[in-house]
Amino acid sequence: MKKHYLVVFSLVILMFCSTALFGQDILNKTYVGASVGTGWGDLGFSANFEKIFKELEGFGVVGVGAEVGYVSVSSVWSDHYTYVPILVFGSLHYKLENPKLDPYARLGIGYIYIDWPGPDYFGLNESYVSIAGQVGMRYQMSPKVWLRGALGTPFAISIGADIEL
Repeated sequence: MKKHYLVVFSLVILMFCSTALFGQDILNKTYVGASVGTGWGDLGFSANFEKIFKELEGFGVVGVGAEVGYVSVSSVWSDHYTYVPILVFGSLHYKLENPKLDPYARLGIGYIYIDWPGPDYFGLNESYVSIAGQVGMRYQMSPKVWLRGALGTPFAISIGADIEL
């Protein structure tokens, strides 16, 4: 529950701290990417897709997308478990004066599949649906390649790259 409060708080702070809304040209663009992250005990991997489709005059652009992750965790109280988040989200990208920077916030819903082969001590082998949130920043390395750092779902912290199609 604390994680959800942190995500909402981060979204609000990012919204109010964004200034000088003039930069990047990402409207009507499509991106695919991959990330590596941690936050569930071991490193995980994810793949994402995003389509930017609407401009909010003087504020930024809006998109929709999906992300699928995978983590296989070894722990001290079980042999291992598998965590597979499947997320759909809406995104808000804030326009900045620097066209190489793309701060964003994502909010959506996720189906979290968990495969826990051991005994169900804490209800951990139950998959569930959850609210998913993420804040992050992309940096444009070339006209079609962006590096990305993010906090939030599907990992607590992740880095990755997106390619414009």
